Amino acid sequence: MFTTLWVFGLLTISYSMFKIHSIMKSEREAQLRAIETEIHDIIENPHDISKAEIADPDRLDALEYRLGQIRATSEYPTTFTMWTQIGISVLLPQILQMALQATV
Repeated sequence: MFTTLWVFGLLTISYSMFKIHSIMKSEREAQLRAIETEIHDIIENPHDISKAEIADPDRLDALEYRLGQIRATSEYPTTFTMWTQIGISVLLPQILQMALQATV
């Protein structure tokens, strides 16, 4: 019974982490597309570099900065501490069960 509950807990943790990753990935892609569209709108005639004109250079700089920030952002924001907590919460119950079975 305990192992079944442990596997169920492991599956729910895995599923929630997968959902967070997919939501963040789709949100990141949507933000990148929106900023790239804004940049495309600011530059007049963007496909011909010799004739391209920038309507608002300050806004373009701000958008390029935001674009860089979003591209540098991970789609899966975890830290070592978070992975350690997940590892402990996954392994500790199983280790305790095995220790109890060995003593009985």
